[in-house]
Amino acid sequence: MPRFRPAPLAAFLFSALLPGLLAGLHLAGLVLFLNPELPLSFAGLVRTGLRFSVPLALASLLLHLAVPPLRRSARRLLSLPWTLTAVFAAAAAGAAANASRFAFYLPPGVNDRLLRAALWLALAALLSFYTALLHSLHRRRYGPRSRALYAALVVLSIYAVVERRRAAELPPVTLPPVARLTPAPPPQIVVVTLPTAGLELLLPLAEQGQTPFLETLLDRGAVATLEAPAPFRAAAAGASLATGKLPFQHGLLARRRSGAEPLVRGGELRLLPWGFPLFLWHGSMGASRPVRSDDLAALPVWRVLPRLDLRVALVGVPLTDPPPPEVRWVVPAEHFEGGTATAPPELAALAQLFRVAPAELEPDLVGALGSEPLAEALAGDLWRSGLARRLLADRPELDLLWVHLPGLAVATRETFGGFVAATLEGRRSGRARRAAGQLLAYAAETDRILAALWDAMPRGDRLLVVASPSGIEAPRGWERLRGGVAQGPPLHGRTGRDGALILFGAGSREAGEPVAARAVDLVPTLYYLYGVPVPRDLDGRVLIELFPSAFLAARPLAFLPTYETLPPPAGR
Repeated sequence: MPRFRPAPLAAFLFSALLPGLLAGLHLAGLVLFLNPELPLSFAGLVRTGLRFSVPLALASLLLHLAVPPLRRSARRLLSLPWTLTAVFAAAAAGAAANASRFAFYLPPGVNDRLLRAALWLALAALLSFYTALLHSLHRRRYGPRSRALYAALVVLSIYAVVERRRAAELPPVTLPPVARLTPAPPPQIVVVTLPTAGLELLLPLAEQGQTPFLETLLDRGAVATLEAPAPFRAAAAGASLATGKLPFQHGLLARRRSGAEPLVRGGELRLLPWGFPLFLWHGSMGASRPVRSDDLAALPVWRVLPRLDLRVALVGVPLTDPPPPEVRWVVPAEHFEGGTATAPPELAALAQLFRVAPAELEPDLVGALGSEPLAEALAGDLWRSGLARRLLADRPELDLLWVHLPGLAVATRETFGGFVAATLEGRRSGRARRAAGQLLAYAAETDRILAALWDAMPRGDRLLVVASPSGIEAPRGWERLRGGVAQGPPLHGRTGRDGALILFGAGSREAGEPVAARAVDLVPTLYYLYGVPVPRDLDGRVLIELFPSAFLAARPLAFLPTYETLPPPAGR
């Protein structure tokens, strides 16, 4: 009986298209691993796999057509073992790399199972490579057993991913109900979030003598360093700062979410695999959208405190659009960028009264800033802080005012490298000195803003909290080497160093060495300051090191299961 030989065209198409089809299925499995809240279904996996497989299969076909040796070997199915080996290896590398990169953002069980799937895929790659190598060295034909082995590896690689993902499904969580609580007489707290304001920035600024209030905060306040997760994602870190929970609990992992229609009708992807171009998702999974306040899967502290009959106002805070229904006074961050409503609506007219245009800044100040983006950023910070001071004057009964000042991050990203080169490394570069002068000018204005907020707090039991989930660092590695070759240090800064937390005022410890903390520790510490029980479902802890022993003795710790089921305030 003659040996079966496929037609050259059919063999070529099979060899060229199968690797892309298989890669698409593995990519769909990786997406499911990174979004464990989405249910796993066979139909959804096939639909998503086909969405990814079509462009990948076409790319594989074009590659086979463009490379003559690959084209010739594909006609006899000789290229297929090697391309399958490449797909297995790439799938294993992608799973392992994403498990490592997003370890902080995935539930521990999901991350472990993704690593195990990577191990199975790596084993399939080794078996495939060894078999292909033996046949190539000895110029042997692929017999029925070899073909059966590759068929089994293809099927088992998909099964290993699906089986590991099914084992990683998150069980539903049932939270116990919580009764209404009445807190003790609360202090008045103003929380100011200053992105990139880590101690690596604040300490050198205080030493320059142009930020006297920051120097007072560092000398007389209670200070902690906030560990920045790697890789740092501003949206996830900000949500952790506001909820006291890790990203896999609050569910906000990026600034945007992509559609997941092929997987689940109406579903969305919280996390996209690292190392793939964005057009692959937008073209395959649907359009993306910015995250909203209702995307948070956990209650932020500003939604819990009103349910405890405390009065809260928010100015320029991200993740407050649409305004949370519990909070009476909200001006979302998007409002300062030209859109979105406020709560109440008439607060928008009041906010416009405090708007500052860059042209309204003093000419000397504009010259010191030396950059239009810095002038615009400072005008925005002045707008936010002016409105915040007005709310403190009009609403002295406020228990919590949370203000977000994003301008310092703009200044540090443009100038921190030059500031380090000129002030810390002693470089004589004119560009570096100008950048250092720009940052010092901006920091001096930020210092005045903080001092004015402190002076505007009307109550005696006042506490100022300055928080930044991450710091800033100067360029290093290749960027620094390239700057040296160009005979000038790089001027910009990079987000990623540890952030800072400073408590100044009633109840806080004076002076002392900075303590180690995380962004999730702010919320339980605020609950403790307000004299209410700390929920046990938070991932953070109360930073008792920031308070004197007498304060701790007078205010013992209390706990309860959760605030997620706390009923909203009456009439809301």
